[in-house]
Amino acid sequence: MEKNQFPELVRWFLWLALITGVGAYFLILQFITIPPESEAAADLKNPFYVAGLIAAIASLAVKHFIRARSNKEGKLVSFVQGAFIFSLSLAEVAAILGLVLGLLGGAISDCVPLFAVSLVNFLMINPRSFFV
Repeated sequence: MEKNQFPELVRWFLWLALITGVGAYFLILQFITIPPESEAAADLKNPFYVAGLIAAIASLAVKHFIRARSNKEGKLVSFVQGAFIFSLSLAEVAAILGLVLGLLGGAISDCVPLFAVSLVNFLMINPRSFFV
């Protein structure tokens, strides 16, 4: 382990905390009373889908960039820790957009694809796959 890197267990706790947040956002939308669908929610649905997908692709691109820059002996680049946290934050974007869409009055069925994109993204950038 490099001098300035988190221990592996800490990386897993960070990942687990953020992935649990995706579930928490979904549960929040299930249990709160939301006003009927507003025009703003309908207008923002497609832009939120696009933004969530772009953030998910960018998150995976960060992981692949780091893996491509690592040498054949398994030595990771010096900025892998920051890249991992940046990738986690990009993975969370789709879930946050789903929460905002739901709070604006969007149907839960409109929010689920954003939560699903975020969840799949988190599963693809887990610490084991990132720190090879």
